Amino acid sequence: MNKNITKKQPLTIEHFEEFFRLLPDRANSERSWSVSAEEIEAKNYDIKAVNPNRKEVEDKRTPDELISIIELQTREIQEALIGLRNKGI
Repeated sequence: MNKNITKKQPLTIEHFEEFFRLLPDRANSERSWSVSAEEIEAKNYDIKAVNPNRKEVEDKRTPDELISIIELQTREIQEALIGLRNKGI
């Protein structure tokens, strides 16, 4: 449930509904995690918010697919540059 928060789409109270529902019982959700004081100390008090339950997204594209994408984007860029040059920019 990734939200794109911007100046024109700020956080609203609805974004916190689950948090407020779980807060009284200190209940967890799939996006919750706890860290012990010992773990924090062992990491030299580095308290970055890194969710250990986060699902890793692996790029399964083959090298040939990546090369094709790069070639396509290169052609698009070249066409755009030609268009700009033709307009005298």
